[in-house]
Amino acid sequence: MEKLPLFFNLGVIVFFGILGFFEAKRLFKKNVRLESKRNWKNYWGVLLSVITLVVFLLIAWIAFSNPSYAWNLPLSFQYYYTPFTWGISLAGLVFVFTLNSVIAVLENHLKRKRVIMASLFLLLAVEIFFYQKSKPIAHKLEHEVMEGMIVQTSGFSCVPAVCANILKINGIEKTEKEMAVLMSTTVSGTNYVRAIYEMEKFGYAVKKVEIEDKDFYKISPPAM
Repeated sequence: MEKLPLFFNLGVIVFFGILGFFEAKRLFKKNVRLESKRNWKNYWGVLLSVITLVVFLLIAWIAFSNPSYAWNLPLSFQYYYTPFTWGISLAGLVFVFTLNSVIAVLENHLKRKRVIMASLFLLLAVEIFFYQKSKPIAHKLEHEVMEGMIVQTSGFSCVPAVCANILKINGIEKTEKEMAVLMSTTVSGTNYVRAIYEMEKFGYAVKKVEIEDKDFYKISPPAM
């Protein structure tokens, strides 16, 4: 899983937190309260955010739930899919949480502290989950060689190990750990698009192939 850059993560939180703040003030001026009857005409900002998030995630889910669809998508889309999806999700969460928290404070709601704490807790929980899924593993890898082949030393570093062996065949000495650093391998594995980009930097002409009948003997080595 590709990690969302820290500055971008913070930028999303600040920007959509500010949007949520001003949207809350706008709704409060229209006498919208946490427990008041919903007039959806006043909630166009919230509705737009939710609809955009749902539509995007639905399209992405349809594309990536079918491997043949995902495999034929542009490399740039596949490369940025995870961080972009997280960015969109984070934006929606921050906007809604800020909006509800600010309205609770403005109306001096009896449970305003609970609303704020619940919003912060849920946001923190989601951030921690994503962080755990995008933790790098290169520092945990060891360099092991067996019968001239570089051995995979974790359950998540198959791509770096394979790429290191392909490079070794052509006289380029790289360890599994070095390749894991280059490819930003995490506890969720390696984004294969990142592998393509990094191998191209070593001078390889890399392309994706799809073998419909699963006959892997049709693939010409070196391959992974």
